[in-house]
Amino acid sequence: ADINRPELNEAQRQQIANYDNATYYNDCVMGDIIDAFKDRNAVVIYLSDHGEQIYDGATNNFGRTGRMDDKVFRECIFDVPFMVWCSDKFKEANREVCERISEATVLDICTADLPYFLFDIAMIDFNFNCKAKSYIAPNYQPHEIKF
Repeated sequence: ADINRPELNEAQRQQIANYDNATYYNDCVMGDIIDAFKDRNAVVIYLSDHGEQIYDGATNNFGRTGRMDDKVFRECIFDVPFMVWCSDKFKEANREVCERISEATVLDICTADLPYFLFDIAMIDFNFNCKAKSYIAPNYQPHEIKF
C-alpha cells in the first residue's frame, strides 16, 4: 500500500516493497557496523556488487533484464551505491586524505579501481601500484564504459 504506482499491479508493487525493505535492512546493518567502529581510527567502505531494476522508467522491467542500449537499464544495473565513512579519529589523523575523499564524491568511479583506493587510504605502496587509479588521486581518470 506504500508504493504509489497505480500503473503496476499488486504483485509488482509488492516486489518494489520487498526491495525497499531489503535496502532498509541493509542500511540498518551498515549503521550497526559504523557504530561498532565509531570510536576507533577506522574507515568503513560499502559498495554493492550490482544494481537492480525494479520497474524503473518506462520499461517496467524487473531484475537484470533489458537492453544495454537502454539508459534506464544501465543506470539501474551499473550505477551502484558506494559509500566511504570515516571515523572522527581517522579524520583527525588523516585530514588531507579525508579532503581528497570528499572532493572525489563528484566523480564517476569504477569498482575495478577499488584496490588502488584502499592502498591509497591505507598508505600502502608497492612496485606495481598504479596510484593514478585511486579514486582520490588528483589525476584519477574514470574508465570509459562503452555499451
